[in-house]
Amino acid sequence: MVKKAFIRTLEILIVIIVSTIFLLVIVPRQAINTEDKVQLYLINLEKNADFRSFVNQNTGCYNSSTSFIINTLIEEYLPSNYDYLICSDAKATELPETRVVVDTLFFAGNITSVNYKTVRLYYWFIAT
Repeated sequence: MVKKAFIRTLEILIVIIVSTIFLLVIVPRQAINTEDKVQLYLINLEKNADFRSFVNQNTGCYNSSTSFIINTLIEEYLPSNYDYLICSDAKATELPETRVVVDTLFFAGNITSVNYKTVRLYYWFIAT
């Protein structure tokens, strides 16, 4: 009878150890994927005076081949293996058939005038 209790206790300890190893080692590795890390690029661009004036003066969607001004600003922050579409008070109509990440920023204006604008940066990985 004592032998059965000892074996049951040993089985429970083995199950606890295996479960702990599974929860601490295997499950977190499955959750980490370098491609799935989302960066907030508009936060960096928000402080740029050229970007702010571009947003205040323009409405619509612009991609990497449309606007040279916005392209040079975004290239500083967005990696070269990504393409983008930036929309100022507009919604994107055509996006690629891939995983697209959206970064949104809301402009309320400046001290002297109120000019509400929503800026959305759609960006995606380009497979080369």
